[in-house]
Amino acid sequence: MSALDDFGDSDRFGMVLGRYVLIHHPDAAEFLKKAARFVRPDGRIAFHEVDMTSVLLSSPTIELRDALGHDLLARLQKACPESGVAGNMVPAFVSTGLGIPDMFCEIPISGWNTPLPELLINTLQRLSNDAERTHFEDGSEIRF
Repeated sequence: MSALDDFGDSDRFGMVLGRYVLIHHPDAAEFLKKAARFVRPDGRIAFHEVDMTSVLLSSPTIELRDALGHDLLARLQKACPESGVAGNMVPAFVSTGLGIPDMFCEIPISGWNTPLPELLINTLQRLSNDAERTHFEDGSEIRF
């Protein structure tokens, strides 16, 4: 059951847009198929998904940041049934009959004086069992 089931068969839209939606569905292609039913013949369907198949490592190396990235990636991969969907968008679209999508890729680049590190730490904190600390897979502890 998804929010798409709330719409009637006659509902049609010029654009169906999803951001970080497909990673949460166990069958991204099936979700795309359902979403496409609501696009007018002259409409568009667009999805923005995050690549959760690898960690963007720091350069120069910042060990804590890289450990944080690896741990966060592992937790997100466990939590999201379609964590690799960003790398499989073409097969997902083609298998639904939507054809080959126009695509582009974004790579976040930042330093510690940008919002990205705080976002990474806040996400890890929300995925942790303890609001004050968490443990990496190697047993080391980080306090928030």
